[in-house]
Amino acid sequence: MLDRFFLLGSRSIPWLDGVRGLAIILVVIRHTFDRPYHQLVGEKILANDALWLKLLAGFGWCGVTLFFILSGFLVGGTIVLEVHSGTFRWREFALKRFIRVYIPAMIFLTLMATASHREILSTISLHNYLLMANYTRDIWLSHYWSLAVEEHFYILLPISGILLTQILRQHSLVSLSRGILIIALSFSLLRLIAAQTNLVIDPDDYYRLSHWQFDYFALGIALRLFHEHQKTMGISKTITPSFAANILTICTFFSIMIVFSWFASNVEGNNVLNQTANGGASGILYLLNIIMFGAMFFAMMMGAMVNLFALRWLRIVAAISFSTYIVHVLVLENTPFLYQPLSKINDPTIELLFALAIGLGTSLAAGLLFFVLVERPALLLRNRLLQWAKVS
Repeated sequence: MLDRFFLLGSRSIPWLDGVRGLAIILVVIRHTFDRPYHQLVGEKILANDALWLKLLAGFGWCGVTLFFILSGFLVGGTIVLEVHSGTFRWREFALKRFIRVYIPAMIFLTLMATASHREILSTISLHNYLLMANYTRDIWLSHYWSLAVEEHFYILLPISGILLTQILRQHSLVSLSRGILIIALSFSLLRLIAAQTNLVIDPDDYYRLSHWQFDYFALGIALRLFHEHQKTMGISKTITPSFAANILTICTFFSIMIVFSWFASNVEGNNVLNQTANGGASGILYLLNIIMFGAMFFAMMMGAMVNLFALRWLRIVAAISFSTYIVHVLVLENTPFLYQPLSKINDPTIELLFALAIGLGTSLAAGLLFFVLVERPALLLRNRLLQWAKVS
């Protein structure tokens, strides 16, 4: 019953839903902590030198990284596979992406613009509706920069894939996977060099501008091609033992946590939030980040942690993750009264845990409502149009 309502039956890799659920939880945790009316909690945490709370607050930005890798795995990987086999269809792809992402996002943007009395017919509004505002800096909703990055990826990848059709068809999936993985890591190194040489002055550009996020999508594509290669070769057992895959994941996870610890212990005041969020300013954080999540995905493809990420409740959270992402920032910013009682608590740990519980609860509730009213009908419409497109 729940699977049917949340449209989970059409998803063939359950653990990917779990990763998506984890991603939205990380994002909401991050934004619950760093919204302006939560600075009281943040200041107490910093003042008490509660290191693990600093890490938790700063680590949430990695949730967007997971979304980008997932898009590379699911959307980018599918495009490359279809171009590779000669089955890519523009009409079906446009229907899937436009209705799945653009329509719900623009409905909420219009509601927000109307409620805040913004000028709909203006150049700035055009930048937002065309999802160009991450470059023009005229963005209405701060978190929509990531939707802009996603849309740019959806537009450019099919074009580049079709232009490279002959190259794609001349190579096997495993060789394509290796080549794209090398490109992803090379691009991460390029970003590291750019950061160290101050090529990009504003650290926010490392995650706001679409071209600096290329490696995450490429990593997802490489992992998807490797995954499909396993399936075509009939490999049911792991190539690398699950134990080794788990060890790899744990080691990479703790390596990036150590770097976060260094940031949290060496940056004073509330700037720790910005420094951890914009870790690309040092470059090395982004490089470790792509290694960590690449290892995590690889471990799950190898059979490790699959059951953990396939839990039903996490998959349900994943089903409403897009709706939750769309609405959660405005929900957090417009419910400050829910957090006022926290100022009476003297323990920063309890304060933060209550704040996160309130933030997650309200964000997921609002996401569920938006899913029921907007996203789910859009998905059902998409499915009908796709059937019509195939018949015609």
